[in-house]
Amino acid sequence: MRSPEIDATDELAGARPPDRAALLRAEAARLAKLDDVGYMVERRAVAKALGVPVGELDKLVDKAKPKPAAAKADTLAPPPPVPWPEPVEPAAVLDELRAFIRRFIVLDEHAVTAVALWIAFAHAFEIAEVSPRLAVLSATKRCGKTRLIELLGLLCPSAIAASNLTPSAIFRTIDAGFCTLLIDEADTFTRENGELRGLLNSGHTKTAAYVIRSVPTGEGGKEWTPRRFSTWCPIAIAAIGRLPETWLDRAIVIPMKRKLRSQPVERLTRANQAARAQAAALASKLVRLAQDSLEAVRNATPEPPPLDSDRQVDNWELLLAIANLGSPDWAKRARAAAVALSGKQDETADSLPLKMLADVYSIFEAEHLELIGSAELCEKLVALELSPWSTISRGRPLTPARLARLLRQFEVYPRNAGKQNGYARKDVARAYTPYQSSEVHKTLGRVAQNDDFKVPCTGTLKTADCPTERTTSGTSELSKGGMDTNMSVSAAEEAEIDRALADEGETCPHGDDSLLCGRCESEAQFEEIE
Repeated sequence: MRSPEIDATDELAGARPPDRAALLRAEAARLAKLDDVGYMVERRAVAKALGVPVGELDKLVDKAKPKPAAAKADTLAPPPPVPWPEPVEPAAVLDELRAFIRRFIVLDEHAVTAVALWIAFAHAFEIAEVSPRLAVLSATKRCGKTRLIELLGLLCPSAIAASNLTPSAIFRTIDAGFCTLLIDEADTFTRENGELRGLLNSGHTKTAAYVIRSVPTGEGGKEWTPRRFSTWCPIAIAAIGRLPETWLDRAIVIPMKRKLRSQPVERLTRANQAARAQAAALASKLVRLAQDSLEAVRNATPEPPPLDSDRQVDNWELLLAIANLGSPDWAKRARAAAVALSGKQDETADSLPLKMLADVYSIFEAEHLELIGSAELCEKLVALELSPWSTISRGRPLTPARLARLLRQFEVYPRNAGKQNGYARKDVARAYTPYQSSEVHKTLGRVAQNDDFKVPCTGTLKTADCPTERTTSGTSELSKGGMDTNMSVSAAEEAEIDRALADEGETCPHGDDSLLCGRCESEAQFEEIE
């Protein structure tokens, strides 16, 4: 007796095209319900009867199988604290929080205020539009960074602490559920990790706090579909030295120093269960404070502090709103902390080219110059004490071609003046004005003694040939009448600069480009800092 399956395939083989397509889908749906052994027994016979390749039949059956829903990873974060049973007084809770931190950590007045407000901000995170990072930095070890991270873990909601993370681990952890992410030892794994840098940058604003990755779907992961992962949560980062500049721009920096023997603090050990119980009670009060005051903080419009950066103003906006909720004294403290911790920023630390522009501008201002030749300007830059320009080209001093490349990023180009090239003050001033903060401007005119524009470096970075003793090409004064007042740089002049850089050995070790890439500039800056 013929089986029903063979009768069905015979029917398919003789069916017309429209009926054949419908019957083919029906047969694929039937086969999709079989277990692996049953399908293996029938697949070749069915494929032959249908007149289709076995591989094509496999694809049809795979598509007919029901797709399991993508499972979301379980969150690693602990549950948030239970709200305090009674209403709390905002100023009293903030005072208690501030006093608790000072029991275990030595911080100055402004830093402890900022830490306390950031913890309260983490509890009110659901109304935030900007997530300032708390950057806990010190120049050396044993300054209390890890202890502060531990305190944050006790006081912040759903805290997860880690000392090493990959980019995928970060966004999958955050996407799995709300948490406060506490990253310790960041200096050991973030410097050369551009993906990690961009990922943590993305979580600063709520609208852009996502990354997109392709994830496997379907049976056996044979298909890939894009999926959006969240990077939106409060984040604190502890490190020795400096963090990447793009992180610092999105952070409230807490500077830490090694405490003196005359500054005893309480130890937060395993045996100190009383302190841990107090921290748990304090966290519950902060939850209650956030619940009761959420709308008041959401609708608050605190006066912006006098900071040079709009991003820093955004970083402090919600913290100031929480402080205003506390008391006039807390509002005053918060504004003072904002100015002290975020008001004085070295604009030239953003990049090596910007530092170059600032130093060139300071030379024009200090010496009251209108025009200067490229070779003479290089000599003056190299002569600046503690500047990176004496070893900028892999141990060699700055050259006119390298100078042109750095300034070219700000549309400052050398002008033609007969047989010589040089730079005009008005071109440099036009380019530097947008980056000029009031704090930086005060230092101009003190070039030789000014440390604000200098990157510290050790004597071991100097080459054997002292830049001040080398033979130079000489200097020449340029007259204003000899300069082309209409600045223009042709493609041929651009190419000439590129060829000069290549001739000097300025090749990029990271790719095929004949010129130095942005990573080269970054590495040169790190070398000088070290």
